[in-house]
Amino acid sequence: MSNNRALRSGDRLENGSLINLQALTGESLLEKERRLSEMILQLQMVRDQLLNQQQLHTKVHRGNRNSFDEMKCLVGVIFKLRGQLLNLNFNVARDEAVHLCSMCNQFAVEDTFHYVSVCPVLSEFRVRWLGKKALSESECIEYLNGSDWDKLYNYHMRAWKYRSFLIQEYNT
Repeated sequence: MSNNRALRSGDRLENGSLINLQALTGESLLEKERRLSEMILQLQMVRDQLLNQQQLHTKVHRGNRNSFDEMKCLVGVIFKLRGQLLNLNFNVARDEAVHLCSMCNQFAVEDTFHYVSVCPVLSEFRVRWLGKKALSESECIEYLNGSDWDKLYNYHMRAWKYRSFLIQEYNT
């Protein structure tokens, strides 16, 4: 069957509109123009609907891409927190003398637990994002295991920025 076949009376467009070609035969020129105008309006409506669908699809696609990028960033942060891969003072490759937290004066080892759960300098960020001034070890593990990664991510992003500022300003 050829795709270029002639349109006949009763054929349908994609949107379900009927094409009434029989009206073009045997009617006055004025009536033919009116019907032709109606058909053009129907085609314009179909075009507008298709354009709107395409724009909606494009917006949704962009939204998914942005949320994918955000998810990728969140997963990266959680991966670093869970694996103690942040550039904190505690590191198995560093000398034990530099393992202490450079922000607080508690002579505590600055590992992931200290950073996420108990460092008093970062307590305001914990209260804001995690709901407590300090976390127990089990609460820290719950966050790292996924009880609310969005909250943990938000805490880390703000706390890390503040930590970087303090170290740059006061520890150089």
